[in-house]
Amino acid sequence: MSGIFGLVHLDHSPVGQEELYAMRSAMQEWGPDAGGTWREGPAGLGSLILFDTPEAAYEKTPLRSAQGFVLTAEARLDNREELCGEVGIPASERPRLADGDLILY
Repeated sequence: MSGIFGLVHLDHSPVGQEELYAMRSAMQEWGPDAGGTWREGPAGLGSLILFDTPEAAYEKTPLRSAQGFVLTAEARLDNREELCGEVGIPASERPRLADGDLILY
């Protein structure tokens, strides 16, 4: 099972990398295969990933959208083919498209 973590400093002080590292270390068993962190000003997010589906191997969260949104998720999309068809993703690209990327699409 994968996991997510994060924090926001209400006093607007910047989130330190060591704070995110401490949370990641405490949750290490939740995602032995991959993970990442993002921080900007008073906010920080992180993820730990377990490759439990073929697409999970391509997951690289947290992600930033073209609009500037930052996403981290512990998500599994069971209707991937239907969603990909609805947004026009070619069949050849679907096997390497992580769920996080599809959520932000």
